[in-house]
Amino acid sequence: MSKETKKKPASLPKKAKLSELNPDQPVILNVIQQKQPKKQPEPCEEAIALQTSPVKRVTFYNLLDKDEDIAFDYGSGPGSMKYHLFPGRTYDLPECVIEHLRSRVLVEYGVRKLPSGEEVTEVAKKRPKFLLTAQPLGDLPETDNREAIAASAATAGN
Repeated sequence: MSKETKKKPASLPKKAKLSELNPDQPVILNVIQQKQPKKQPEPCEEAIALQTSPVKRVTFYNLLDKDEDIAFDYGSGPGSMKYHLFPGRTYDLPECVIEHLRSRVLVEYGVRKLPSGEEVTEVAKKRPKFLLTAQPLGDLPETDNREAIAASAATAGN
């Protein structure tokens, strides 16, 4: 058995000059990069709307399947919220979430024949997927009640 000796690459001395290095021997450079502090991600538009929208009390109905509940995230990133709604139950939701749910529609297309004989596909009907009926707020304030709920929870704990 023959023993082969491997040359280890020379590391660069602290105060070595490039002219003193052997050009036949590889050099390992240890470069230390400074880590930049991570920035906090900016909240998305939906997260800002969640904090600024007034809250309304609504009863949720699923028009596609009367017994089917829905779960969804509103927004992405910091400040987003998860919702799980069951048909027939009443919820206090921000107006932006109510408008988001009301904007969800099923689009039915139809074909119309033009006088020239050409057929054109167009939207025939839009059916809402969900129904949210407004309920009186009762003992809730008319404005955003998140701070009031947090304050009452804090005082109840004392």
